Amino acid sequence: MPSIYKWSILTYTNIYILLMYIPYMELNPMTKPQTRSQIIKGLKKLMPEMWVKKSEEYSSLISGGIVVTSEDEKSRINGIPAFDYYEEAHQLSLDAIDEFEPNLTPEQRTERRKQVFKNPTYINGIHTEVYSFLEKHGWTDYQEWETSGTLVLATEDVL
Repeated sequence: MPSIYKWSILTYTNIYILLMYIPYMELNPMTKPQTRSQIIKGLKKLMPEMWVKKSEEYSSLISGGIVVTSEDEKSRINGIPAFDYYEEAHQLSLDAIDEFEPNLTPEQRTERRKQVFKNPTYINGIHTEVYSFLEKHGWTDYQEWETSGTLVLATEDVL
């Protein structure tokens, strides 16, 4: 069979597969930011007992935002705090390499440390799973730590 026919069959197969999965794909997940109540429900789905408030309930400085805390023991993802101003879990990952993997060569230790830096636990003090959720739904425009225990989240249109 000439190569042009093979290419055509592959192309048609790829198009068929793509057409089958289009209903399940998010073609443009950033079309419109989610509402505050939708984000709060989504955060509650990730961490059912977490402490979260509308910004008006916490402070009159920002309206339309969300306030979360890093001091709540129930705001955890896989046992790691969801919000951490000091990003201690990242440092603990680095410390664990030294403490629990003492037989590594210097090259292996350097490589393990690079892996930790490539896959950070936090982005701006927000656990990467939570940050990905917020980013997907348009809520990463404004993240301000009021104190080391209080984080305010908002969208650009709220500011």
